[in-house]
Amino acid sequence: MQGQAYVLLGPMLNGRAVPLELRAGWAAKAGRLDGDECLDVVVSNPFASVLSDGSTVPGAGVAYVFWGGKTSTRSRLELKVPAPRANAHFGWSLAIASGTVAVGAPHEDADEVADSGAAYVFRFDGRKPREPQRITQNTPGVPGAAQPGDMFGWSLAFARLGGNPGDVDLAVGAPFEDREEVGQIDTGAVTVVYDVATKPWTYRGVGWDLSLVDSGTQSRSGDHFGHSLAYGTHAGKGYLAVGAPHADVGGARDSGLALLFESTSGDPRLIRSLHEGSVGIGDLPEPGDMFGYALAFVGADLLAGVPGQSEIRRLECGAVQAIPIDPTRGVSRIIRLADGQLYDHFGWSLARTGDGFALVGVPDRGTTGAVAVVSPGGGEPQLIFPDGDALEFGAAVTG
Repeated sequence: MQGQAYVLLGPMLNGRAVPLELRAGWAAKAGRLDGDECLDVVVSNPFASVLSDGSTVPGAGVAYVFWGGKTSTRSRLELKVPAPRANAHFGWSLAIASGTVAVGAPHEDADEVADSGAAYVFRFDGRKPREPQRITQNTPGVPGAAQPGDMFGWSLAFARLGGNPGDVDLAVGAPFEDREEVGQIDTGAVTVVYDVATKPWTYRGVGWDLSLVDSGTQSRSGDHFGHSLAYGTHAGKGYLAVGAPHADVGGARDSGLALLFESTSGDPRLIRSLHEGSVGIGDLPEPGDMFGYALAFVGADLLAGVPGQSEIRRLECGAVQAIPIDPTRGVSRIIRLADGQLYDHFGWSLARTGDGFALVGVPDRGTTGAVAVVSPGGGEPQLIFPDGDALEFGAAVTG
C-alpha cells in the first residue's frame, strides 16, 4: 500500500485538492509544531518498509512532517522509531499538539506480546525532534496490562483532562482489548496518560472499558470501544469523546455509540452516553449504522460520523450528527448529502479547520472519493474531488 496525501488550495468552499505526498495519507493531522505561525501537517504510511542496520523491515511504518510556509511541499521531516519492528504499522494513528507529535503503532509486538501495540511521543525543539518516548500498557504507571491483540495505539488524541494544567495528556484507544473474565473479545478500552510529554519514565493515568462506566449499554464482544477519539474545549471545560461504532444499542447490531467525558479537578467523569435515539439525538439506532466511527469537536458541537446509515434506495450513504456539547442548547442536527449515493460512507472521517469549517470524508463517492466541506453556519455540504486519479480520497481528513 502506498497512498496519497492532498492539500486543499484556495477558498474553503471552492478550492482544489492537489497532491502533497505520494506513499502517505493513511492518517493526517495538522497543528503548530515549530513555534511559528504557520500550520504544519503530519501524514503517515504505516505500511512502509524501513531500512534498519542494513536490513529492510517490512510494514514498520513512517510518518512525515511537512512544515508550513511557502515551501511546505518541499520541506519535510521523516519520523521513524529507533528500533523498527516488522508489521508494527507505526503511523496507524496520529495526534498533534504544540511542539509534540504522538504516533500509534497498534500492531507492534510490544513487550514481546503479539499485536499489543505502542504509542510514541516526539517532543520538538523547533524543527528538531527529540528521541521519542515509547508507551505501552506495561509502561510503569500506565493503567492496564498488555495482552495479545489489544492494539493499543489504534487511536490517539492529545487532551487536558487531569494532569498538570500546563501539560498535555494523551488518550489512547485499544479497541480490540478483551474482557477475559467474562469471555468477551474485542470489547475495547481507552487509556488517558497524564503529562505524557514531560514525564518520560513514570506515568499516571486512568482507563475505562464499557463495563466500568454507566453508559446504559452493556459491553459485548466486538464493541470496539476506543476505535475513535476526539478532544475539544467548551466554556472552560475539556471534553473527550470515545467511539464504540460496533456497539449493539437496543439490540441493533453495530449501530454504535460514543461516550462523552468531562474534565474535573481529578479524573475525567462520564457525562453523557450518545447514540441515535438517546436524549437530544435524532433518528433511531439501526443495524450497521456505526455511529461514532469518526468524531470531531467543531465549535460548540460534537460531530459523530454515521457512515453506515442507509436511506431508502441508498444503502450506506452515511450521515453526520452535530450534537450540542451543552444539551440545553437543543437537539442534534443531522447532516447529509442531498444527492447521497449507494455506499458513499459520508462521515467516515471528520475534522475541524482553523476557521471553523467541518471536513467530512466521503471515501467511496464515485471512483475517487470526495471530501465534503460544511460551513460554520450550516447549509448544504459542498463536495471537493481530487485533481487526477485517486482511490478512497477522504478516508482521512485534517484541518
